[in-house]
Amino acid sequence: MILQFPDLCNIFGPFFIFFIIILIGILIVFIIIIVYVFKFFFGGSKEEMVSSESNPYRAKPKTSKMANDSENKYAKKPEPTICQYCGSKVEKNQKICSQCGASLD
Repeated sequence: MILQFPDLCNIFGPFFIFFIIILIGILIVFIIIIVYVFKFFFGGSKEEMVSSESNPYRAKPKTSKMANDSENKYAKKPEPTICQYCGSKVEKNQKICSQCGASLD
């Protein structure tokens, strides 16, 4: 005697096709979820994560006026030279006062 397997339609009833479609759908969703979980935890290579182009939509850090003022505050300013005889301001490299003609040695 030859053994015959029963027809699958008779085992599951008239909704056999719907059962298979739902089973395939659940399997596809499960595979997609697993793929995204692995991508999230293991990610791509570091070259893919760090691009050489800067993102134009990325927020840039704010620069305050106070930061610029503090840099300028401590910058070395030229000290004015004053003539000891007439009190007028003269440049550092001058040797003779332009107002009174005195020597600035």
